Order: sequence, then C-alpha cells, then structure tokens
Amino acid sequence: MATITINGRKFVETAKEFADTLFQPDGTATGFFKVRKRDILLFDHQNDPMAVVNRELVLGAAKRTGDGKVWHSYLPFNHILYSESRMKEREQLETLTKGRDHIGYFFK
Repeated sequence: MATITINGRKFVETAKEFADTLFQPDGTATGFFKVRKRDILLFDHQNDPMAVVNRELVLGAAKRTGDGKVWHSYLPFNHILYSESRMKEREQLETLTKGRDHIGYFFK
C-alpha cells in the first residue's frame, strides 16, 4: 500500500485502501491519490478533488467544476510548505511525480 503524507495528513493509493484505513490502529487516512500523467491529484473521503501536486512539487488547490472536470490553481509561494523538516515528504512526492521508485528505477 503506497501512501503520501503531506503536513501530517496521510493519503493512500486507492479508495478501497482508504476504506481499509478506517479500521487500522495507526489512523484513518485523509483521502486517496491518483497519479496522473503530469501530476498527482489528491481526493478527500467523498471522492472530491482537494489538491494537486505537479512535477515540480508545487502544491495547488483543486475542485470539480459543474461539467465534471477538475480545476486547479497553484499556490504562489510553495517553497514555504517544504521546509527542511519536510524533506522526506518532498522526496516521496518527487519519486511519484518523476516516475521513479525508491531505488531509482523508472516506472509508468
């Protein structure tokens, strides 16, 4: 089970894994994520998009529009979110957005 932790909030890879975290002693996830071609989309527990992280690790807000598409807007001063204490989170996101695993192999 792959997880992403951003600012202390845990996101799992699928909606099913999210449901499974409801009964785990280490805590319930905030939502789940979907790795797309150019970014990672973070969803809340109701399957609504809430944030997006692009390949440059810029975090942005996301929401669904009336026609069902996902709209997102990136934050202007994103480097503040990734302080030295958050480097592990940044590296984890970087491996997902760049298409490499923890060893360095490329994947799709």
